[in-house]
Amino acid sequence: EVRLEYGPEKEDKFKRRLAYVFLENGLSVNAELIREGLAFVLYQGPQMERFEELLAIQREAIKGKRGIWVQALVENCPDYRGHRFTRKFHRPDCPLGQKIARKNLIRLATKKEAFEAGYSPCRTCRP
Repeated sequence: EVRLEYGPEKEDKFKRRLAYVFLENGLSVNAELIREGLAFVLYQGPQMERFEELLAIQREAIKGKRGIWVQALVENCPDYRGHRFTRKFHRPDCPLGQKIARKNLIRLATKKEAFEAGYSPCRTCRP
């Protein structure tokens, strides 16, 4: 059995369930997946209660090169474009990244910098 802990919203705009998952012994499944490098933090406002906690765990997984972090940080672009509010990062040639208003644009030198700052990759350009 698991316990689901909801934030202000139970679903996103695509009707996906938004919850933190805990085992009976109190272990956070979300944190364990991130710790082992099997998942990355996704900035999904307003569900931000544990964002900083999970981001710190992600930084440790990156540092330890666990799971996905062995391959996920291979560079394929000279730099990346991040959106200040959505926390998504894009390749420079991505149409979605090119639409970012100057005031919301964050330049990211590497994928590592992006992931350590809590950005997640664009699903369109897949940086």
